[in-house]
Amino acid sequence: MRFENKVYDVLKWICLIFLPAVAVLYSAVDGVFGWGYTATVTTIISAIETFIGTMIGISTKSYNKKNDEPCLEDNIALYTSVSNEGSSTC
Repeated sequence: MRFENKVYDVLKWICLIFLPAVAVLYSAVDGVFGWGYTATVTTIISAIETFIGTMIGISTKSYNKKNDEPCLEDNIALYTSVSNEGSSTC
């Protein structure tokens, strides 16, 4: 799953800035007005943040895997410390 750049940017802003601010705002205002359910509301907001953050992470991993996939020969040389002689096929 890969998000378009605009979708990725909006979701990241929602996850990193908007939802945490809403949780703090509700918690603070609830302290003044006594609306109740503070723990429930902030837990739900945190669950939504975690879900969106996970989707962003999956999208980022998918994007990086597709665009920056390392060469198999590079991995073999890295893990076995054996250099290939001649030209590389990567």
